[in-house]
Amino acid sequence: MNDEMEVSNSKPTLDDGTNPKKTGKNSPSESDKAAYAFVENKKKNMKKSQYRERFDALAAEIDLNIINTTVSYGEKIYEKTGWGSMVMYNKMSNGAYDINVYPQKIADRDQNRSGVPVSQEPIALSKILIATSVLAGKVPDAEVICDDKVYGKAAYELWKRTWYLKGANGQSTLERSYQNLLTYGWMAFRTYPRRVAVKRNGVDKILFDDIYREPMDPKRTWLGLGANVGDYWSQFEVYYEKDIPKDEFCSMVPEAKTFKGRKNYLESCSTSEEAKDENQLKSEHSFTIGYYENVLLNKYIVKCGKYIIYNGELPNDESYGSIVVARCFVKNILDPYGVGLYEMMRGNTALFSYINSLNAQQVEAEIFPLLFGPQVQNGTNTYKRSPNVINPKNPGTTIDVIKTSGNVQQGIAFGRDQKVSIEENTGVNNIVAGQNAESTLGSTVILKEAAYNRLTPPKNSMMNALQTDAHIAFSWIEQTYPVDKVFMIDSDENLAAFAQANPDYFIESQEVVDDNDQLVGYVAAASRNLRLNFDFTQEGKLLEDVPTRTISAKRLFDEMSENGHKKSYIEFIIDPDSMLLPSMEIQKQNFMALFPIITNQINLIFQLRSSDPEAASAQLKTLNQLLKIQKENIYDYIPKQQYDAIIAMEPPLTPPAPPERKAPEETLNYKDAPPDVQREIEERAGLTPSRMEGVPSQTPGTVPPVKNKAPENVPGISSETDITRPKGQNQIARPQSPMGASNDASMGRAANLPFFPNA
Repeated sequence: MNDEMEVSNSKPTLDDGTNPKKTGKNSPSESDKAAYAFVENKKKNMKKSQYRERFDALAAEIDLNIINTTVSYGEKIYEKTGWGSMVMYNKMSNGAYDINVYPQKIADRDQNRSGVPVSQEPIALSKILIATSVLAGKVPDAEVICDDKVYGKAAYELWKRTWYLKGANGQSTLERSYQNLLTYGWMAFRTYPRRVAVKRNGVDKILFDDIYREPMDPKRTWLGLGANVGDYWSQFEVYYEKDIPKDEFCSMVPEAKTFKGRKNYLESCSTSEEAKDENQLKSEHSFTIGYYENVLLNKYIVKCGKYIIYNGELPNDESYGSIVVARCFVKNILDPYGVGLYEMMRGNTALFSYINSLNAQQVEAEIFPLLFGPQVQNGTNTYKRSPNVINPKNPGTTIDVIKTSGNVQQGIAFGRDQKVSIEENTGVNNIVAGQNAESTLGSTVILKEAAYNRLTPPKNSMMNALQTDAHIAFSWIEQTYPVDKVFMIDSDENLAAFAQANPDYFIESQEVVDDNDQLVGYVAAASRNLRLNFDFTQEGKLLEDVPTRTISAKRLFDEMSENGHKKSYIEFIIDPDSMLLPSMEIQKQNFMALFPIITNQINLIFQLRSSDPEAASAQLKTLNQLLKIQKENIYDYIPKQQYDAIIAMEPPLTPPAPPERKAPEETLNYKDAPPDVQREIEERAGLTPSRMEGVPSQTPGTVPPVKNKAPENVPGISSETDITRPKGQNQIARPQSPMGASNDASMGRAANLPFFPNA
């Protein structure tokens, strides 16, 4: 019961956010006595049901054998005791023997002093875990049908958030529930609001405050007498128990301290026999909290022994309970507990373990000889084939040697047949486990789908349970999200510390004054911040795939209410295949096959958009249907704005005109432009270039270059005085340096000496 903590006014209470507090009493009232008697009678009748008694026996067997890999040596656990024979020999006067055989009870005949280890292979658990990993590979997904698109989108996002939220226990609950479903034949899990908070530096730090899920223990959860598979509404009468340490219980329910000293009030009555069987030490230091729910009677009772914690209507505003139930396979429509995989394969697993044991002992028998010695006195004619054992050979008897070659191979083949039978009965074969594959991807996928079809009944039953869970979860969301969580804080420093300790909450505060208008503290109202990728306009248009925005839970519901977005009808359609474990290789192959189709289709759509908008809209609808079948989102390939425009057959927007080309003087700096561009700029500006011979055009305000007379007949140096402007084919339009200038600059004058010095 330590999961049902709510921190209010900095004091822990036994509450999940829905139960009203109970005032202390010195003695139980008549209504409490009646409630206690009512619940105890209900539990007694539920336990005495013929279907429940059958399930309890099966559950005890499952707990003993589901993972019993204890190794024993020389012990045949399947032949603990048995009947044998005792032979008496009497010598007659004529020298013959009179043989008398008497039956004899043989105890501990498993102690054969053999060294062969005997164990049970956990085939059942292995198959169940494989099926669980396949069916509960991901959290569920759903399609929400609502009369208001904005409200339906909010409902989907908030419901989906409760599955992947940290601390919400969604994925773990799904896996454990599937494991219980396949093991015991049925499962139950609970959905309810839960708050977990601790004290840190004198203020409350909220660790979790949202919708929580937890799997129930099938051995400590009882269904009503009227529950059956054929009636949906008959499954909502449930009684279940949970344990809580005594000190935690007293701190969360201070009113119960007044009854702690009363004999047989809390101590013996609250620690149930089921709790003692489960954990004796825990039962000595814990109390058991019992919960009774009945949706049709709108009745909810919480008790600890004879102390009634709550007795009234269901706390959910829409009269939902908190327990959902599913079955694996159905043998009898009146049996609410179903049939699991363990029950279907336990005979084959027992045979497999038995044959394996015989095979091992047969190998030992082939290695160790069967030894005989003379009979000393009368005794049983029982032989043991074990190491270091000498069996008696009675007078007048003969020994026939029987060859056992080939028996081990036959035993191995028989054991393999048991595994094949298990796979055929359960549908959990090597294809599902991923151990075998066919030659092509298509054939492997077909075989996998065929194997998954064998698991359709438990998958559909879980889908129906998740549909009920979705309505329960969203009803709690509507009941708790629009309401702020209120905390009393005594100072400005603690108010700032509270805001710092809870950064994920939107916090508003208000001063609290006494009758003399003196400040005595603050009331802090906290609402969890939500991160959403959708929005809506005042006209009611839904905007999807928008940048993620942060808004408090209370503000989101206020906005929807202010704009008239409310629900009158909502339904959650769970996708049964959304939880299947995906195959990465199959996903890659599918994408490689779809990529050219999607690319060609998109190109065709945008080509037709201008010439034939109606055909483009039809092609886009076809592409959308193809992507839906492949569990893809059309908006990952085409933006929603363009998608809506193409569906509405709107013509494409006219592309903007290219920018006007500007003149060179508007795009370039004059001083940075090359000489030919400078001349063009000058001509546009109405300037006349200088016509002086040998004087190049120059930038205004700069010093003209010094004109030197060029030497004649010097290789690498132009003889033209106006070197900035080419005058012939052999000239370059820039000053030239002598060929040896680079050598002179890097190596000095020594590099310019003649290559062959004169002698």
